[in-house]
Amino acid sequence: MMNIRKAVPGDAKRLLNLMNAVDNSNLMLYGPGERQTTVEEQRKRIENFNAQEFSEIFIADINGELAGYLIIIGNGLARVKHSIYLVVGVSEQFRNGGIGTKLFE
Repeated sequence: MMNIRKAVPGDAKRLLNLMNAVDNSNLMLYGPGERQTTVEEQRKRIENFNAQEFSEIFIADINGELAGYLIIIGNGLARVKHSIYLVVGVSEQFRNGGIGTKLFE
């Protein structure tokens, strides 16, 4: 069963592992091995996103396995608060199963 929820600091290691795996697919901005984020940095990033009003990290969990993520990076500045930067990634084994669509819902 798929569960879409906001990421919490305890998801840092699994989320970072998924992001690195998706980077290896050559579909993302980062290439294989370019992401140098540590688990602690990822944990802090999740904490910071959860504290911000304009940014979120959502994850798709399927039976305890992280299958995808949606990162929404917003901005509180009046001139650009209408715009966001989106990053979506889905594990190769779960692609074409509607996870990306569910993350956007």
